[in-house]
Parts: sequence; structure tokens; C-alpha cells
Amino acid sequence: MNKEFAEKIYESIVENNMNIYKNLYKNTKIDENLIDYWKEALIFYNYISDLQKEVLFRIIEQTIIDTISSVFSILDNSIDNYNINISINNISTDNNLQDTFLEFIEQTR
Repeated sequence: MNKEFAEKIYESIVENNMNIYKNLYKNTKIDENLIDYWKEALIFYNYISDLQKEVLFRIIEQTIIDTISSVFSILDNSIDNYNINISINNISTDNNLQDTFLEFIEQTR
């Protein structure tokens, strides 16, 4: 169950968001309606080489993966005075969400 969940998380968060980011960077036109952050990000993106763009997207993807892993670590190990018990379809995750997710990531690379 954990493996299926890890795959769904990867698909719905990592893959979907990477598609969104790539579309935004590749297709958004710079105009006066954009906030400064996006203007600066797009100017930077348009300035760098194709290889650097690939590296940028790999950095973004790894950041998303690291964030998911950190959240799973908190859910697996509980924090402070909070006792967290996670189940998927009424089956305990046995505090293995992070390990299962990272194993899935290793297998897909």
C-alpha cells in the first residue's frame, strides 16, 4: 500500500508540478502584469543556456522531492508532543512513508 501511495504522490505532486513549472517558464510572456518575482525569474530563465535550463528543472524537481520526504519524515516520526498515526485505506503505514517514497525515487532514476 505504501508503494502505491508513494507512486501516486510522485505522479500528482512531482510530475504534475514539474509540468506546470516547465510550461510556465517556457510559455509565459513577460509583461507589466507579472509580479516582480516572475519577471525576474523569467528574465533569468530566458538568459541561461538550454543545459542550464535542464539543470534548473532538476534542481526544482529535487527540491520538491526533498520537501515531500521531509513532510513524510515528520509524519513517520511524530514531532514534539504530537503523536501521529497514518493509515492508508485503514492500513497502517508503519512509519515508513519516507523510506518507501525515497526507495521509489531511487528505483525511478
